Amino acid sequence: QLALIEERAKVLEKMREEVRTKVEEWERDPEFLDGKGLQLALQQAEIVGAGYGFQVEKLRDRHLALKKIILNLEMVGKCGTGNPQLEDSGDVFGSLADISKGVMDVFGLVASEEARLACVQEEKLKLYKEVNRAYIYALTAADASESADGFRRYGDQIAAISNADAAVLAKEAENLAKAQDEVLFVFELTPLVGELIDLYKLGLGTDLMGQNVSGLDRALTAVLMLTPGIIEQLLKRYPEVFYTYKSFLAELAYPGKGFFDTLIVDTGKKLSLVKERASVALERFAGIEKQLAEKVGGSVRRVAGENISAIWGRLELMPGFRMSQAMAVDASNIIDQHVNAIREVATKGPGRVIMFRPFNPLGKQAIAEAIKLAKKDGTRLATKWMDVKPKSASNPILGAAIPVNPALSKLDDGLRRARASGSPAAIAKAEAEIESMRGKVQDLLLQTDSKGNKIVEQIPATYGTKVEGELVEKPVYWSRDMSGDLVMGVLDQNGKLFDPISMRSLDVDPVELERVMVIASPEGNKVLPDYDMFAVGSKSRPNDKVIGPTGEIVDEQAPFVAGLGSISRDNLDTMTDINEAVARRTGVKGDVVHHGAANFWQDLPDYPITVFMPNGDVKSIVRGPSEDPDKWTKEFFHALKQEGYSGFDPHPSWGWPPYNPRIGYRGEN
Repeated sequence: QLALIEERAKVLEKMREEVRTKVEEWERDPEFLDGKGLQLALQQAEIVGAGYGFQVEKLRDRHLALKKIILNLEMVGKCGTGNPQLEDSGDVFGSLADISKGVMDVFGLVASEEARLACVQEEKLKLYKEVNRAYIYALTAADASESADGFRRYGDQIAAISNADAAVLAKEAENLAKAQDEVLFVFELTPLVGELIDLYKLGLGTDLMGQNVSGLDRALTAVLMLTPGIIEQLLKRYPEVFYTYKSFLAELAYPGKGFFDTLIVDTGKKLSLVKERASVALERFAGIEKQLAEKVGGSVRRVAGENISAIWGRLELMPGFRMSQAMAVDASNIIDQHVNAIREVATKGPGRVIMFRPFNPLGKQAIAEAIKLAKKDGTRLATKWMDVKPKSASNPILGAAIPVNPALSKLDDGLRRARASGSPAAIAKAEAEIESMRGKVQDLLLQTDSKGNKIVEQIPATYGTKVEGELVEKPVYWSRDMSGDLVMGVLDQNGKLFDPISMRSLDVDPVELERVMVIASPEGNKVLPDYDMFAVGSKSRPNDKVIGPTGEIVDEQAPFVAGLGSISRDNLDTMTDINEAVARRTGVKGDVVHHGAANFWQDLPDYPITVFMPNGDVKSIVRGPSEDPDKWTKEFFHALKQEGYSGFDPHPSWGWPPYNPRIGYRGEN
């Protein structure tokens, strides 16, 4: 959908420039445009105008009426009186070498009193040229402001004609100019509307929102101005505002007690009127969405498979796609500096679609704190690379760090679930995974680089607590409680184990307390989770080559590369670009992406998946219904493939149906 909208805008701009070039050349050289050329310029201008949402059929009728008014003018003030004996010969568009005669034939003039009529004809042609230029400029203006100026010039030209019918047309031209002023007003409020909807989605409450009542009042004024005509011209001229206003209208029209209801009343606006107007506008938005992806002057573009608009239409039903940008970013658990860096990579050049697996919820704060510490100490940010197999802990007391004892990691969660199920097989499997990981941890602690230096260290885990107003890092201990479950905490004033998260004392034997050790970089920084790409692709960067660790080019789709896993060339370039942008924006070195995307691996999709789009948007793909958890991911891959992106194929182990361009991965006959 986005690609089609962008394509439509490019076609409009190209046509607009062509028409402007013709008219500008006509002004420099009167013989450049003959009668047929003028007709073509008018037709092209009206196609562009229709693309911008103008009702060109009505405009054409008015312009033809104006032509007849000019046809009947005698120009007495400039050419004297007499009987010009004019007759309307209709719209004759011949290929004429003589520009004056060509435009006269278009205009329907036949001369009989040659000397005086030449003056009449000259003045009429001059007026006709001016009104056509103003008309074409108004229709093909680069923005609403320029279009408003164009319609005012058009109206001024008409108003100069002393004629009652012309006065009506001049008034209509002024109304067109005012409508463009309204389109511009609504467009310029888009950042404000976006800010309001983001504040709402972040759930920042009425206290903060209450400070922006004046801003909300202006935004509501824009909503009340959204007539069908204004909506069509706004969205077709500025399609980038579609989703911002659609989200805002949806919240305003919410039938129950919506978030904005109290604030609307505070602005003095009538709540029922705002809801009614928002509902009507929202229906119009739904009706025009398809048109935004249509060819200019044509029908919806179709590809070899399913209609792209239909696929994106289904995706718009997904809760994640209805999220605001702020909500999608918040769901990603990625810090803002890194979000902006990834956005930069996604929008760079022709653009890429970059998808990420869900990031550890504890990792966001841990990453932010690690960056501050690295800046202070002049060290690097340390996140998991391919050699680091141990899992992080789900207990917030470790802040996403990786415990040396795998029984303290999220593997313990699996063991608890297995025990709760009562299945001996499940319990045995979970216990075996923990024991297997113990061996991997020991191997990791002994591993060295080419210079004989250890690649990781182990350091004591600490947890920051306030003591008499000062933040103090206390050692973290672990033990087993009376039920046999592993627990972690810090020592209170009485030397007892205390859980600072649940704020409760833990019933354990103090003699059996052990320090919790976590994996760290050689510089002594905790190793934190990295960002796992889910899939990466673009239209212009084929996924067919990868540079190996020694610089060789491997001609395979996604070969396995030591230290990087299965990775395509597009994956590798994207990973490199992200790491460079992150380091530049934060001022701290240290990679945050270390390997190829998940769709080259056997791990099943998990949710939410965060998507960075080439236009800068951030989307969130949520889990589908229980009968098809990957439903929305399938639809998204389908849409991207139909738009010509490479890199969006599922791993065979995911068990998706074979791809069919007509129905995607739905597996229907």
